[in-house]
Amino acid sequence: MKKLIIVAAMMMAPAIHAEPEPILYGTVTVNDGQTFTGSIRWGKQETFLSDIFNAQKIETVGIEHLSKQERSELQDHQPGPQVNLGNVQITFKSLFGKEIEPPDFSVHFGAIKYMAIDDGVFVATLHDGTTIISNDNANDLTGAVQLKNRQGEQRSYDLDDLKHIEFSQAPADALTWGDGIYGTITTDSGKLQGRVM
Repeated sequence: MKKLIIVAAMMMAPAIHAEPEPILYGTVTVNDGQTFTGSIRWGKQETFLSDIFNAQKIETVGIEHLSKQERSELQDHQPGPQVNLGNVQITFKSLFGKEIEPPDFSVHFGAIKYMAIDDGVFVATLHDGTTIISNDNANDLTGAVQLKNRQGEQRSYDLDDLKHIEFSQAPADALTWGDGIYGTITTDSGKLQGRVM
């Protein structure tokens, strides 16, 4: 089952979409040193600052202070494969759950200031100075990045062709990759208005 995400929920204004949503914009530097600046379409989906960047951290942090025994106990309690039999869920922890998987993370593209890329390792620097290190085992780190400059010229780059991406505020005349889909969704929790992702 696919998830439906409402980005801007419970808006009180009568108009669903009053002004354009901020778009992804920035400058890419290619491995040969060339640069290109423009509106960004990340993969086949993300074009707005509120879109979500999904990846997996390269390592699990915060467990380095644990003893060898504590790490072993933690590994023994990692969830393994699950089977649902009617209303009963069975998790095979003791046989399969021996590895501590690096954690997934999700962050709005608007939180990312800079991304450095080096041989499949990605270092995302957020606006608050936090860095997140990942590798190319997530779909947001395996696709292509497309750019469109203010004159309409378009370029597409595989992520491994790039050295870094510096995100910036889009100028008023930046060309977009299209508008978002806006609507009203009725749920058990009430009506939600906003951009549908």
